[in-house]
Amino acid sequence: PIVDYSFSGVNHDTLALSPQEAMQFGRALERIICQVVHSDPRFGPVHFIKIDIADGFYRVWLRLEDSPKLGVTIPNLPHEPPLVAIPLALPMGWTQSPPYFCAVTETIADFANLQLHKRRRTGSHHLEEMACSKHALVRP
Repeated sequence: PIVDYSFSGVNHDTLALSPQEAMQFGRALERIICQVVHSDPRFGPVHFIKIDIADGFYRVWLRLEDSPKLGVTIPNLPHEPPLVAIPLALPMGWTQSPPYFCAVTETIADFANLQLHKRRRTGSHHLEEMACSKHALVRP
């Protein structure tokens, strides 16, 4: 079952421990333009990629010890045994899901950028050298 915690009452009882500073919703275009304006032209033109992280909250696991705290009873018929759904990933509607999701994606971006910086060559690319040498041979 899909459970939305917006109306479950769990948000009222939640102690906010998530990193609120990780929240970066809003002003996305402003932040992107700022990054483009301040980019280093030595690295060439800026390229963009848009990735849609479908159902992103459901891709961030909870600690198993904390999962039962977000358990929800499932409505049942009188002749059926009661059921409790225990989420294994960040649930929709829980006030702590957005900041944790933002912190996780920001950490992933930091690791990816670190790997890119480790692999970055200090010299020019061989195709750049070839292009420059061809232009040097052309005389006006």
